Amino acid sequence: MSAVHPADVAVTASTLCREIAESYDLLVTTTANLDSPEDLALILADLRDLKTTAGEVYSQVEHTLLGVMGEKQVEVPGLGVVIAHRKTSRKAWDNDSLWRRLVAMARDERQVDEASGEYESVEEAVARVLYECARPSWRVTPLKARGIDESEYCQVQHDGYSVELPPRSIEDRVS
Repeated sequence: MSAVHPADVAVTASTLCREIAESYDLLVTTTANLDSPEDLALILADLRDLKTTAGEVYSQVEHTLLGVMGEKQVEVPGLGVVIAHRKTSRKAWDNDSLWRRLVAMARDERQVDEASGEYESVEEAVARVLYECARPSWRVTPLKARGIDESEYCQVQHDGYSVELPPRSIEDRVS
């Protein structure tokens, strides 16, 4: 088997994206005029398979990219900044302790109404802080802003890294 050249892979991926984009209008028009559940189900199954395969290839390329990046971010000409983010899962939160800590902290975080010059009630402060930090699951950024280390209240597991690509317009995707 001969070695695969990166430019060949990029051309193949770019060609595939262009072909899918060009087929999109035809596919939408065709499926809008179909009334056979069997035909639509087969088309949907094909699209699901395409999505699954594309996801598998994406994961493989992402894994390879993370292995060769060497840095947390790389500037790619014609694309922009590509950033590697650490994946993190948080489980088994100690909700009772965290609720109590936030309720206690909310008393000290009461805000002043600029119009009346009065402090918000303790209840309003508690509601505001809890809404910022727990909707419907715990919000890590506002917890950290209050100096709360989430690892004291849950099991933190780092699950590898993911890649953040800059957004592209449809025209850029198919050119």
